[in-house]
Amino acid sequence: MVGIEGRLNAGDTSAVFDLEKNLASFAGASAGVNRAPAIMGLNLRGDLPAAHALARMALSETPLSLEGGLAFQLAATHSPEFLPYFAVMLGSPNSGTRDGALMAFCQLLGPMGDAMKAHPLWRPEMSGYCPNHSPMNDRAAQEKDIRFWKQWWDSNRQEIAKTVTLPAISAPARYSVAENTGWQEVTEIPMEIRFLSLMNMSGAQPDHYHDAAGGLVEGASPGPHDPVSAQMTPSDREAYGQAIGATNAKLAAVQKGSEDMLNAARIAGTMPDAKRSKELSQQREAALKAGLDDLRNRLSPAGWQVVEHYLMQMGIGMMRAGPPK
Repeated sequence: MVGIEGRLNAGDTSAVFDLEKNLASFAGASAGVNRAPAIMGLNLRGDLPAAHALARMALSETPLSLEGGLAFQLAATHSPEFLPYFAVMLGSPNSGTRDGALMAFCQLLGPMGDAMKAHPLWRPEMSGYCPNHSPMNDRAAQEKDIRFWKQWWDSNRQEIAKTVTLPAISAPARYSVAENTGWQEVTEIPMEIRFLSLMNMSGAQPDHYHDAAGGLVEGASPGPHDPVSAQMTPSDREAYGQAIGATNAKLAAVQKGSEDMLNAARIAGTMPDAKRSKELSQQREAALKAGLDDLRNRLSPAGWQVVEHYLMQMGIGMMRAGPPK
């Protein structure tokens, strides 16, 4: 499974399909290992079939603890075809997964500053059912929000199905297990991986969007696509673009190294070099840390606050439940 993991770390979304084929074996070999950074670093916005494959795995009987972080990744595509997954996740026995699904509904449908308009079915009052942090730690509020979004989905799914193909999703059998009330270990996604997710969203252009009437339009949507720079002053926007450009150049060099490693392994008929894969992963992490520091130094306090707030409000994490007390 090292080959699949190396390709995931290298940002190769095609590895997702091989992961799906070998999910049981991969899960057995990955016990106790956090795979969140590899998954969160993938550019799913540019590969919607891979996003669907990850969503199917998240809702399988062998989930690899993907639900919590993946909901945000799917919401970042702003494609309504992923709403059925969120609707199912609302019924998870894991409170963190339910929180993630609630936030995902709001992130996918709602506006994103000036960079992303809200879905035609979005109404301002819906923001009252959008948690702004996770975990919510408020069962009554969570249940209220879940009731709203379940009713909203039941009322609007047929209308949405007129504009996109909605996958047929059913809850896994493990969702019928009573909620675990014991300890829950939360592994927060590092800020560097959140930053990489932001860069992926900013750089990738979906191959379609939905117009004011909800109709599907081929091609990238008009107007700005960056979720944070549109909220900045012109000077901060310029500085942001320079810092992002410099970071992208470093990441491109790391990506080239990853591709060379994978190609060499394919030619030789061997697994990718584990030591080299680790080195490239460390280089990617270092480039992202440096990019964040560069942004912090270049931007005004107000400009940095926009970036920091956006990264923190992602509310993404991975959860592992322990035995009930």
